[in-house]
Amino acid sequence: MGEHLSSSVARPATLRQRAVNWRIPGERTPLDVAGLHVSDEFFPALNDPHLLRIARALLDAESGILAARIRAFNKTKADPDASTDAKRATLHDAEAAYAKMEQVRSGARRVGTQYLKGRHMLHFWTDQYNAWSRRLADAERRAGVKMDGHIMDMNALGDDIVQAAAASPVQLDEEVERLLEERWLRFEVFAQMAGDAVPKLHLVPTWDDIKKQISAAQGLKPPKGLRSQSTLLWLIMVTTVSNTVTFALSYNYSSHTPGAWNEADFWALIQQAITQLIGLAITIFPLFKNKHLTRWAWQAPSVVVSCLTIASIPLYLYAPTEWSSCTMLVGGAIQTFLTLQLAILGVEQ
Repeated sequence: MGEHLSSSVARPATLRQRAVNWRIPGERTPLDVAGLHVSDEFFPALNDPHLLRIARALLDAESGILAARIRAFNKTKADPDASTDAKRATLHDAEAAYAKMEQVRSGARRVGTQYLKGRHMLHFWTDQYNAWSRRLADAERRAGVKMDGHIMDMNALGDDIVQAAAASPVQLDEEVERLLEERWLRFEVFAQMAGDAVPKLHLVPTWDDIKKQISAAQGLKPPKGLRSQSTLLWLIMVTTVSNTVTFALSYNYSSHTPGAWNEADFWALIQQAITQLIGLAITIFPLFKNKHLTRWAWQAPSVVVSCLTIASIPLYLYAPTEWSSCTMLVGGAIQTFLTLQLAILGVEQ
């Protein structure tokens, strides 16, 4: 099992299916913890009270994991038959990471902004769960495994995540949430494998349970940006309806005959088409760079708008002029929809 957990963590079901033979998939190489930034030594201090609450609870859980790794390494490093798992988690790495955390827990430094966004500790979660799994699988060594402290830390961390997310006026940072989930999925795999030996592991909520609790706690809050989005939707509707009214009047007074290139209305149409195409380009440029919005949501409408806008010019010359106005009206309505997407993205951010 040489695969990396990070490659499958986006598929929880797949990850859980791979939990066989008391092994947890994960990183398999020694880890340089120089990049682990826990405190504000190199980055600004974390000031958000809600994220700070999560960070402190996570510090307690990860300090416990590191302490267990250090104890395990000290017991096995003198043993020539020590497991390769213990050799990978070097004493230097674990102690260096533990020292960084103790600086914060002791009050010598404050939690840094990069702590919740770092992946370096995932290695130790995987290693320690593998070590616990092997010991629990051995009936003679099972009695020596002490899990109560870690179970308490995980329950406390889960409670703090729910309460902090529910109390925060904004949604939990996507990157922070993803890394918390990666840790939690490692625990869930371990709990599935070791739950029979340590029934208390099943008392810790799953990540799905935590998400449901957050949703329930936030249920009484109005959705973010709802008032602004409602205003934008009403403006779009009023604009579209008013344009439809003017088009109906234009159709009523039209001669229902094709136009000519030497008419003022023809050149006004070209000017309008150029303006609409430039406006379309300005609208889709930020949408093109946005990674959270699926491409089909704006690419297909953009192509339709471009085709309708360009088609309105020959239609003016070869069909009754009201058809040219109609295609321009539909293209403008679709472009307004694209502008609405951009405006809603701005409100949500």
